[in-house]
Amino acid sequence: MYHYIRLDYDVPSTLHRFEAIDFLETYIYGHLEEFGCLPRDDTVASTVLREFGSDEDYTRIALMVRMTDEEAIKTAGDRSEFHHVAPSGICKGQKKALRKMSKRKRSESEDMCIKKIKREDCPICLEGLEQRKNVTLNCDHMFHYRCITKWLSIRKTCPVCHADVVL
Repeated sequence: MYHYIRLDYDVPSTLHRFEAIDFLETYIYGHLEEFGCLPRDDTVASTVLREFGSDEDYTRIALMVRMTDEEAIKTAGDRSEFHHVAPSGICKGQKKALRKMSKRKRSESEDMCIKKIKREDCPICLEGLEQRKNVTLNCDHMFHYRCITKWLSIRKTCPVCHADVVL
């Protein structure tokens, strides 16, 4: 039995469409033959970049790839081994700055925060916000302290509006 999978890749727009399709098919089917699974998207992107150079304008190419059961299973297994970025943690000074930021915001508008808490949930864990354990960032988004410290150990941006968080 065969499986057909649609793959989308960005190629420089200066490259002729048929040349790009031919290159991608040759590379992907060669990888399938050699390793028994599809190459990862970042590997294909770096190969395209190495082969054709960079361009400011890209064109999206869609391919339908035919795979056997074994190739599909091996590809799924390979891609399931992907691990997300490990949290680096935030230092004590950053935690202290986060608590200080939260206290400053609460004292500025205590009444407004109480009204917000009654009708909002934490955007990270989707549980109700309690007044004591909350942090309000400079962008006025409110989170549980534990949720936002975990988030900030991975990315230093607000998870709602992506504004930079400076601690």
